[in-house]
Amino acid sequence: MPDRSAVAIEAKEQVRAQAFPHREPGGLSVATAVGEDGAASASQVVLLLLAGGVFIAARLWRLTSYGLYGDEIFSLRLASANWTELIAGVARDVVHPPLFYMLLKIWMSLGGNSVPWLKLYPVITSIASLPPLLLLCRELKMNRAAVNLALGLIAVNAYLVYYSQELRMYSLLLTLTAYSLWLFAKLINSDRASNWLRAALFIVNLMLVYTHYYGWLIVVAQTLFVLLWARRQLKSSILSFGLLALGFSPWAYAVVRAAIEKGGLKSNLGWARRPGLSDVFWYYLNLDGPITYRWESFGHAYKPLYAVCGAVVLLFTYSIVAYGARALRSNRTENESGRVAFIWLAMFSFLPVAISVLASHLLPQSVWEIRFLIASAPSYIILLAVSALQLHPKWLKMVTVFVVMGWATLSGFAELQNREKLAIQPMVQRMINDETEQAATVPIYLDNSNVGQAIEFYLERADDRRFEIDYVDDFSALEGNHFWVASLKYRFDGKPPATDILVEKGYRVGEGYSAESPGHKVFLLPVWNR
Repeated sequence: MPDRSAVAIEAKEQVRAQAFPHREPGGLSVATAVGEDGAASASQVVLLLLAGGVFIAARLWRLTSYGLYGDEIFSLRLASANWTELIAGVARDVVHPPLFYMLLKIWMSLGGNSVPWLKLYPVITSIASLPPLLLLCRELKMNRAAVNLALGLIAVNAYLVYYSQELRMYSLLLTLTAYSLWLFAKLINSDRASNWLRAALFIVNLMLVYTHYYGWLIVVAQTLFVLLWARRQLKSSILSFGLLALGFSPWAYAVVRAAIEKGGLKSNLGWARRPGLSDVFWYYLNLDGPITYRWESFGHAYKPLYAVCGAVVLLFTYSIVAYGARALRSNRTENESGRVAFIWLAMFSFLPVAISVLASHLLPQSVWEIRFLIASAPSYIILLAVSALQLHPKWLKMVTVFVVMGWATLSGFAELQNREKLAIQPMVQRMINDETEQAATVPIYLDNSNVGQAIEFYLERADDRRFEIDYVDDFSALEGNHFWVASLKYRFDGKPPATDILVEKGYRVGEGYSAESPGHKVFLLPVWNR
């Protein structure tokens, strides 16, 4: 006669297994929903090669047209210091770890500090994300149509193209995230993960958190996924997390000391506002590919276009929600991997953003900035591509794929034609050529540190020491017989231009020079006392 307690326990386990079929997945796979392919057709191979070619070409297009600006010059100055000063300078800056600057220093030792060579560094780093992105798609068992769509969206995405050309750490953050996601997916899919695989993931994640603090959000998402859906990897995951924390602790100690000495993060992140729903909307619109001016800071000026943007986001969101609903409500055992694959992609797409929003409202200083969240881009775009190809009926799927790819392509083309960058060097050179007076020093008054860094940088490269830069809050307080004024004016800034202020004070303002982008404009003006 069977033991009633044993039968009861077995029944409870069966109920638990039905309620939580995803707790121990056999692997990640979106193939059950998207569909398998046979041998690759010639057209599919051509599309894949075309997407890869567009990816590289978009990142090389007009690479040196705008020179260096603001934070890029800060990167160059840090990397130009000796190793001790570099580490100390990054620690004092507080807001970023040192790996990017260290690699930049090595890059400069190989090819110098010319602008083309410097600009090539983030581009090469960005192109290095292609192999892990393809391997990640393979690990997720995506069919070739989904792979081609995902890679095509990534190739033309205006947000990703912009940061692939900026001499900052964001392209490196993207690439290391892609490697981390691939290795983590491979770990989840492995019945017996090798120590080499775990070691590789640990090394990549250590580089990730030493590239940007937001790299920790990817590590936290991985640990949470293991805790909830892949507990067979829990022991090694907790050990890896502990070793990462231990390996990062010396830098954390140095940065905390520096932050305390400078009185917190306000001097570095004082411009960062606490995000609302509109900020989250604009972030994902950046990933979708906005045709409108993309910086969320000026989104209020595009209210007439909100309806268009909203309709596109609604279509994209519907695709993801429909995919998720179908994956999560399925009770078929063979769909278990597809269900867990959706959860996996959704976690890396949305959890870092949610943590950033929550932290920005709980911490004394907001840490929200959309460029920090570039780590969420690969998983979100892959999720969007997979979701679009799962829609029913067929006509809706075709329309959605066309809109998704068309919207992203138009946005990428607009970014290539009119980037949110300013060409400062030509203005500085013209100012040097125009300045013929024999004064010992010629003052340049500025109201923006990014513009000031750029002007100072190009004056140094021109080896012209006649000019003296001075930052001011109010142009109406200026005095002197002759000086130059450099002013940054945002497109939707209501304050009066520097020209009006100076003319009202009785100064004569020359025509000067300007550089313009979709969101802001810089004026460099000669001024004389009448």
